[in-house]
Amino acid sequence: MAEQDSENKDNQQAEAPVSEEVVSEEASAPQDDLNIAGEGLSLEDLDSLLESEDPEFQKEMQEISEDDVLQSAEVEDEVEESEPEPSAPQEDVPLSRFKKFKVFLVRHIQKWRGRVNGGVRSSINIALALKSWTLKFIKTDLPLIIGKVTRKIKAIVDFLKYLISQFRAQSRMKKLFLLGLILIFSGTIYLLQQNIKGRWIPYLSPPLVKSFLEKGVLIRRDATLKYVSLDLAFPEPAFTVLLKRITVNLKPTRGFANPLASFQFYVDADTQDTAIELRHRDNELSDYISRELEGFTYLEATSSRGRRKIKNIVRETINQALNRGRVRAIYAKTYEVRP
Repeated sequence: MAEQDSENKDNQQAEAPVSEEVVSEEASAPQDDLNIAGEGLSLEDLDSLLESEDPEFQKEMQEISEDDVLQSAEVEDEVEESEPEPSAPQEDVPLSRFKKFKVFLVRHIQKWRGRVNGGVRSSINIALALKSWTLKFIKTDLPLIIGKVTRKIKAIVDFLKYLISQFRAQSRMKKLFLLGLILIFSGTIYLLQQNIKGRWIPYLSPPLVKSFLEKGVLIRRDATLKYVSLDLAFPEPAFTVLLKRITVNLKPTRGFANPLASFQFYVDADTQDTAIELRHRDNELSDYISRELEGFTYLEATSSRGRRKIKNIVRETINQALNRGRVRAIYAKTYEVRP
């Protein structure tokens, strides 16, 4: 224990002078700084100080100063940061017509050039997109579709093979029965299809001719030739019949509440048999005529056009009712119309 105490005292005595020196150096450091700040420090003294204190930092600074790229970058930054001096205002000079046209033409050329370039770029982009889509379809989608279709066809073929095998396994009677059903079903579908198209098979008799347009031949009339009416070409004696008097209530209109008309006609028949039929069916024909004339108004019956129309209607009505022969002309003996 005595020896350990003696060693501790010796160590304390040895450490004491070192601490005093550190304190003295720390105390003297501010005085040196003050002296440097007060007297001023030149660039050469600064370089020597940096070289003595931190030689590696001095070496890095020297390499930076020798680098041409960094120096040029610093110069460009300075040029960019420098602002251009404002130029003096220029006076507006009036442009000539040629210059104005030139400016106008240049602007439109640039405008259309931009549009054309945009259209070309969009077309190129569309073509590239179509190309990529086509390549993708050929490489990825098409093989999948082909595989899917192949599998479907294979499944259908397998199903048909299964049906054929099942059909072969049946007895002869069942096979004939199935074939008969298939034939009946196919024939029914065919007949329905033909019936929808307007044809009925089989025909019991040839179809009736509904119009002469289906069988007739077009014959053009020569305007240079003179045609004669059939009645004038083969003249026959006239057979005239006087029908009994007809009284008809006309159709009422505004201003004519109860119009009344009375008619009596001479009928010119083509043959004697026609005249005899007209005489025997006088009452019946008069009834037909009165029904047709009831639809006329007072103003229609009194006009010249209405008179011609009434005569034509009387002739057509009688011709439709006759069994044979026809009426060639109608003449009015009595034609009275009252409002």
